[in-house]
Amino acid sequence: MFYRHAKLFLIVLCYANLALALPNDRDQAISLAADNATFNEKTGLAVYTGNVEIKQGS
Repeated sequence: MFYRHAKLFLIVLCYANLALALPNDRDQAISLAADNATFNEKTGLAVYTGNVEIKQGS
């Protein structure tokens, strides 16, 4: 059973790099939409709740 999990882990690890963003995506603007947002000016912390969508680049 351990070897089955180890094999699955290695397969996932090999394909994990496909999920990485393109180099140019880092420079793209971030678009954020949510049902509700609260911002604490003192701490600079923003909390988004509800149907939250964050998109950047491709």
